[in-house]
Amino acid sequence: MPKNRFERVVPTVLFGLSGSSALLFLSTLPNQGGNEDFGSAKQHHETNVIEMISETLLSPTVIGVTSTTEDSTSREPDAPMVYLVSACPDPSVEMTYECELILDAFFTEKKIGHRNYQWIAFNNPLNYSRIFFDPVRDKERVSEALHNPTCSLKDKDDVRWDLYEECHAEAFTNLNQFTRKCINPQWYQSRLDYWFEEARGYKIDGKFMSKFDYRLSWIDSLSFEMRAMQINSLWEETLRTRWVVNQCEQFDVEKILIDPTRDQGLFEKLRSVGRVLGVDDGISVSYEVRESLRALAARFGEAWAVITHHGSPAWRTFRAEQYPWIYTNRELNRRDANRASKLEAGVQIVMELAESGIEFDWDYLVSHICTDQQETDSIDCQTAINALREKLDPIEADKLLVLGQIEKKSIELGIYYQTTTVEP
Repeated sequence: MPKNRFERVVPTVLFGLSGSSALLFLSTLPNQGGNEDFGSAKQHHETNVIEMISETLLSPTVIGVTSTTEDSTSREPDAPMVYLVSACPDPSVEMTYECELILDAFFTEKKIGHRNYQWIAFNNPLNYSRIFFDPVRDKERVSEALHNPTCSLKDKDDVRWDLYEECHAEAFTNLNQFTRKCINPQWYQSRLDYWFEEARGYKIDGKFMSKFDYRLSWIDSLSFEMRAMQINSLWEETLRTRWVVNQCEQFDVEKILIDPTRDQGLFEKLRSVGRVLGVDDGISVSYEVRESLRALAARFGEAWAVITHHGSPAWRTFRAEQYPWIYTNRELNRRDANRASKLEAGVQIVMELAESGIEFDWDYLVSHICTDQQETDSIDCQTAINALREKLDPIEADKLLVLGQIEKKSIELGIYYQTTTVEP
């Protein structure tokens, strides 16, 4: 890598990181019913939305908004982020012992899954700790559930969120993710090579460079504050690959993965249920195993699986009725969504999350609306907010209330007048 730029960017950013943190604070929720991962949606049509928004979502202590006066014990510690770059100054080389310790502290409780949902707080978020804590036991619990008559599903539309605990919903997702992460460590190595080898897709001034150097070049052009956040993001992405491979190597992976020959009885049980749930068995055995695990996790109510499992039309209808915010969040994160449409989706999802009793990171939502566009958007948040306020009917007091809070928060975050920051 080009050491001159590398050595210039890192010390500057380290100084900036020591005074700031980009870690999101997401509060966990109390259990509210059969589905252990989500808040209850049973009162969807009975809730006084304005009252709920006023009393719940607008309270900084409830939704996890941090401030300079907030007690440091009420949010995730800054230390892993501050020292990530200094402990692992060159992510292109093997990790030192100090680097490994820092990465363990940083990644173990790191939320994973689709990044578009990580700003929403679930009771039991999917993280690396869950995946690597005891995959052997997860496999045993999956087997227990598959051999338990109570956990049988009658058809592709069956949903049994009330069996979350009894049928070990978490174990199905944990084993799915372990299989995904550890089935082919060489694939992760190729991802690492992709970061540091010259790639024809990345070119500056007629010269090809690696994706890593390309991102460094872009970061070097940003403001001081933006550099601190972006360089840590770059280090995190590249170092995660090394760390995951290291975690997988600590297990006898072949014995944990469900093998059609060695684990014939378990495999046939899983395949049988997977076919009932409409899992495509014509792609590969590995795919069939992973998708069957995900389908079962979703039908037993595990949050990551509920969000990501496509399922039958009846399943998707049921999910939309229980959690309309899942669809709205997709609209919020559409690549072709401009700031005006993101703002409308943001207002809507605040109301839907309030009705479902699910907490979220308010700062992240407003930052996404005001800055995180994939394509250049010429209007700022002020313009979009004023236009939507004119568009809303005065009787839509609930939406106007949320819009006012988005405006207030965007001003507090200093992004009220900001247009798009496009990341390469």
